Amino acid sequence: MRPVGYLYLWEEERSALLPLPDVSFEAMRLDHAVMNNYAQFRFEKATYAVPQGKPRQKVLLSVCWDRIEVRNREGELLTTLPRSYMLKEQPIDWPALFEIYSLRPENRTPKPIAEGYTPLEVAAYDPDSTLYDQLLPTRLEGVATR
Repeated sequence: MRPVGYLYLWEEERSALLPLPDVSFEAMRLDHAVMNNYAQFRFEKATYAVPQGKPRQKVLLSVCWDRIEVRNREGELLTTLPRSYMLKEQPIDWPALFEIYSLRPENRTPKPIAEGYTPLEVAAYDPDSTLYDQLLPTRLEGVATR
């Protein structure tokens, strides 16, 4: 059997091809997600933030090859996000993003991180006091002798 050239095969197949449609068709799939407490959702091993969303909100996703359209249950568009592999810069709505973190219960009463663990000398430190200038040489001598 003699090998057939690809040009011959192309001419044979060309007659069976249909013309391209006049209206462009964008392939996408529909999916869903649930926001976490920070208005973020996970999709295909990537985490996406939706500042316009609410914690524990169910959202509908229209997933295209280059972007994800996030809609609420009523179908209103919340935001459009680039896919994680697109590596495009995107503007960040900082006030909306930080508003999510301000709603956390532990942020309503701000506390020092090391409350209860700070030594009394450090807690009572007054930078204008001369007491620490007097104590500093004796402390340095104690460290040098150890």
